[in-house]
Amino acid sequence: MTIIHVYAPDSSRNDQEAEEFYSQLQHTVDTAPKKDVMFVMGDFNTIIEHSNDGLEDVMGKFGHGWQNHRGDMLIDFCRDKELFIMNTMFRHNERRKVTWRSPDGHTANMIDYIVVGK
Repeated sequence: MTIIHVYAPDSSRNDQEAEEFYSQLQHTVDTAPKKDVMFVMGDFNTIIEHSNDGLEDVMGKFGHGWQNHRGDMLIDFCRDKELFIMNTMFRHNERRKVTWRSPDGHTANMIDYIVVGK
């Protein structure tokens, strides 16, 4: 079993930093033993939407909110590395999906994910 814990750049950082993060993560995943079950988990600082139309190979249908550009990056990474976003697989109460709240309490998102090898 290989467990990789991540903390991705947040939306205040530029896309180049996010691309560097995924490049480093790709290297880490690629160098893990192939026989191991892969778990990548942590704060991806991204939002994955409810709909999984055309994305059934990487996620379930229980995301949260609207998808942002960093969500596209996570989905592309998972598709390329044959990983599945487990948080989206099962129905949860909306308030239990939330892993981040804005300081004013008006915005809530799921930004932490558990991604598993297929």
